[in-house]
Order: sequence, then structure tokens, then C-alpha cells
Amino acid sequence: MKATEKELDLNYTFSSAIPKTVVGDPNRLRQVFNNLLSNAVKFTDKGEITFSALLISKTDEKVQIKFSVKDTGIGIAIDDIPKLFRSFSQLDGSYTRKNGGTGLGLAISKNLVEMMGGRLSVESIKDVGSTFSFILDFPIANREEREPMQPGKVYKTRNPKHILLAEDDRLNQKVISKMLREKGHLVDIAENGKEAVDLFIHGNYDVILMDVQMPEMDGVEATRMIRELEDPDSHIPIIAVTAYALQGDRERFLALGMDGYIKKPIQMEELYTVVESVNANKKTEIEVTEDGKIKLCKEPVMDHERVRHKLLEITEYLGKIDREIASINFAVIEKCAHRIKDIANEIEADVIKNCAFQIELSARRSNIEDIIKYSEKLNSDYKVFKQAYFSKD
Repeated sequence: MKATEKELDLNYTFSSAIPKTVVGDPNRLRQVFNNLLSNAVKFTDKGEITFSALLISKTDEKVQIKFSVKDTGIGIAIDDIPKLFRSFSQLDGSYTRKNGGTGLGLAISKNLVEMMGGRLSVESIKDVGSTFSFILDFPIANREEREPMQPGKVYKTRNPKHILLAEDDRLNQKVISKMLREKGHLVDIAENGKEAVDLFIHGNYDVILMDVQMPEMDGVEATRMIRELEDPDSHIPIIAVTAYALQGDRERFLALGMDGYIKKPIQMEELYTVVESVNANKKTEIEVTEDGKIKLCKEPVMDHERVRHKLLEITEYLGKIDREIASINFAVIEKCAHRIKDIANEIEADVIKNCAFQIELSARRSNIEDIIKYSEKLNSDYKVFKQAYFSKD
């Protein structure tokens, strides 16, 4: 989107002799590409950006590939090149203030490339452009390694929800509802926005998954009507489901009355996490009676002392995340964020849950810049929540 807005040409070149499947770390590699391409777009106002993956050498056991990102941007003076890979170091302060960024991207990319056995280098001419490149060795995958992984076992949730799925595509209906039911949730299906509104009026749902584009009435209009009809004291979370996720969509969906969004094609783990992280004020528990019927019961109110204890736990995990950011320990950050999300779910702290979920996803994608951004927001939201809670006393 940023490249399109700036009318930049995005190109790529790829050696056809590179094997289809090699053994490596896709998450680290993806993070390096994201950082380098993001920087290239940020510091290029006209011209083009070219990503290339070229085969350097190949044997029966391994290949050597050179990756490059070349731009026609502002370039870098030769004396400034050594400063590029220092944490929180930015060149040309006026330009970086204008375009944003923490200065961490290149330092992180350098560390990630070195962890994979390579070295990140740069060639640049001031006002002409830059090329960032690195060479990595990859073992060629054998036949067994090329076999697709079997899906892991799905464990039943301890917090089943009554979910309304508004989706007009029959295949998507089957896939999404199957995933949710395997997890233990109760699912009703609406074929379009009008039917979703009707089911909302007569139903009792904990969350609505709303496809944005549907016939008769789209998801945006259905959300608007539901917001007008719902009890002012009972807010039901509505999650947009869209195949056209673009930068700024989260803010747009929030402004339209939704609480977040999931991109298509839907990933099972992300779907489960989003559903677990949202919580309606009119929360219900689902029980199955002996005759197989579904019974919906209101959840008891949690006592204040337990909430205080849970808030202390969140404080400890927040401190741990702050400490682990310095060492870029994605695994520990992900576990801490996951635990905060679970605790926040117990005490119905929706804002904290959603922010912790974003940190968890960012850690899973090895995206330290997003971790820092959402961590700052989480600390701020947590402070507001805690002050508001204790002010009740």
C-alpha cells in the first residue's frame, strides 16, 4: 500500500534453479525481508524497489542463495554506513521523524541474518540509492521433510462461547464452523447481513464473526444495525472477517463499530486466539445436558480480591516482557503475552486482552518493532484499567 501511494515500482527476480523446498527458518527470514522492504519503501520517494533471490551455488545437499533489496532512495553517505546497524540509531533525523520508525529494524535484521549464518551488507550512494544483501546456505529438503505436517490435536476450550458466524460462502461456513465446533464452541450461521441481524435479535451471543462483503446486506451495515439495537449496557464483540486486509483497516473497522478483524484465509490458531480474547459483557457459559441439549447460563461475578491478585500477576509479566525486549527473546515474550491474555480474559479486561494478543502474534512473527509498539500501549492501557478498577472502591 505504501509503495502504491508513493507510485513506486515493486519488482522481483528469482533464480528458477533454486529448489522448491529447502530447510531454514521462515519466520526469521520473513522478518528480515519485512524490515528491509519496509525501509526501502520508507526512504524511497520515486523510482523502484527490487527484491532478488539469486542462486550462488548448488550441490546435492545444499544451496547458497543471495538475497538483495535494492532501492532508488535517498542513499547513505559512506561515513554513515557503520552507524546503520546500531540499535536505536537513525540517520538524517528530519527524514526519520517525518517517516517514523524506531531505528531498530536494521540492527535486528543484522542479528537475525547472523543467527542464520550470514552477514548483512550494504552498498549505497548518497541521493542515488542503496542495496542491502546477504548470502545464506540452506540444506535441500529430503522427501520426508517435504511431506506436509499433520495438523496438531485441537484441545477443547475451557471457556466455550455462543458464536454467530455471518458468512455467505458455503465452503467458508463449513471450514470456520468446523474449527470452532472442534474447539468446543456453539455456532449459528447467518447467510448474509440481514439474517445476522435477525439472529442477533432473537439470540444470545458472546461474539459475532462478521464477513464484510455479503449479499442483501453487507457486514458493515449489519454491524451498524446491531449497534443501534443492542442494549447500551451490553456490548457484543463483532470481529470483521475480510479477504482485503490493508494497512489502516483495524482503525477503520473500529470506527465502524467493530472490535477487530481476522484476515482470510483464516488461520486456525489465530481464529482460536481472537475468539478467546474477546468477551461480551453479557457473557454466557455453555453446558451440555444429559439429553444432549445446549444450556446457556450466566457466569457468576468475580470477587474483588481475586481480581487484585490477577492484576499483580499481570504487573509481573509486564515487567518480564520489558526485560526480554532488550535481549529480543521472542519465545519468552510470546509466553508472557499469552499468560497476560489469559489472565485478562478471566477478569474481563478486554482492552488488555486484545493488546496482549497483538504482542503474542508479533512475537510469533519475530516482529520486535510491533512488540515494542504494542507493549507501550499495553502498559498504558493496563495503568488506566487498574486506576479505574481501584477507583470503584
